[in-house]
Amino acid sequence: MKNQMFHKIVDIQNSRRRNSFNIFSFIKKLLGIIINIIFFPFELLYKLITSKFISFFVNFTFLIMAFFFFTFHNQLLELFYDVDLKIGGIENIKCREAETIKNLRTSTVRIVGGESEGSGFSIEMDTDIRKSYVLTNFHVIENEPAPKVVFLNKYSSQVEIIAADKNTDLALLLVSDLIPPLKFKNSDELNPGDALISFGYAFGSELVGEATVKKGVFSGKRKDKVAGVEYIQTDSTLNPGMSGGPMTDICGRVVGINKSGTTGMGMAISANDIETNLSYLKNSKEPLKDIKIITFNPNQSPLDAVTTFYNYIKMKKMEKAFGLLGEKFLSGGNYKNWVKGYIPNLDTSVLKIETYEENKDLVKVKLITKDLIDEEIITKYFEGTWEVKEVDGNLKLWWPQIKEVPEPDWMWFYE
Repeated sequence: MKNQMFHKIVDIQNSRRRNSFNIFSFIKKLLGIIINIIFFPFELLYKLITSKFISFFVNFTFLIMAFFFFTFHNQLLELFYDVDLKIGGIENIKCREAETIKNLRTSTVRIVGGESEGSGFSIEMDTDIRKSYVLTNFHVIENEPAPKVVFLNKYSSQVEIIAADKNTDLALLLVSDLIPPLKFKNSDELNPGDALISFGYAFGSELVGEATVKKGVFSGKRKDKVAGVEYIQTDSTLNPGMSGGPMTDICGRVVGINKSGTTGMGMAISANDIETNLSYLKNSKEPLKDIKIITFNPNQSPLDAVTTFYNYIKMKKMEKAFGLLGEKFLSGGNYKNWVKGYIPNLDTSVLKIETYEENKDLVKVKLITKDLIDEEIITKYFEGTWEVKEVDGNLKLWWPQIKEVPEPDWMWFYE
């Protein structure tokens, strides 16, 4: 009985060993199949590469390609040359239009004056003095001795006119902010059909928001017979307010400065002319001969006292302007509270000023102001009188009666 039980136990153990061996054998075979499937393509590829047929095929293909290259290389070079002409240079392949426009936005500024508005762009940045040189058209600042530069949602109050020339229609400003400069391109390298981008603040204060982008093609060069200025012509329309802005190639290199335009045509002073004339302007003995000069004579007459007061405000000499105000107007007020009202003021210009025949101490004035509020330039009109008194030998603006004129008609500007 015991022997039978022993044999049964042995049979069961042997059966289990046989089953384990069968499972192990199955797994081994399965792994072998999977490995063969994975490495089969590589093995096949190796055999193909090392085969004489493939080697012959590769060598034959190389010979055919070499034959075609040496036979048609002139045609291929002409093809590449045509592509080069069409895109304005092989290097332009790397340029992205969206990136160019982004850079132009940071380098282009709005220029605001009492009588005109336009655009400008940085051509040089001096990090030592934290100032930038901005180029614009002369006609943008022709009647504005103290232009303001608006950019990046703020304005710069410190703007100095370095040089200006009416004949070449160029003006160079020094702005107390760091503005990324644009590089110039040799305008003689332009070919008809090259893509050009014009940038500027179209229609000035009438439009709120970002600068206007105009895209066109290079149409040709023109020359002013009188001034001798060379122009770049494009088929894009340049709007008022874009004057002084940059005209660039697709990579953002300046080929000209916007001058004027009409429907379907825009003109820009060429980059080559700009660089030549800028050198002349910087070395001129009279770089500001065409600029209107502001004089300050507050004690000469009541009329001069009022004129000087508003000129101080235009030039942002606020402490000097405050010093001309009389006690009655101030009524114990201080400079800090008074100047707060002028924080958003971009420009204050006297449109008309005169005294009454019967009372020379009463000065009649018409004013135009421009304020920057929430990125929008707000223009307002005022008229009224200032009473002027002599106090301790100095003329003081004693008391005003000035009111806003909400919507003046055209006669108001000429009366």
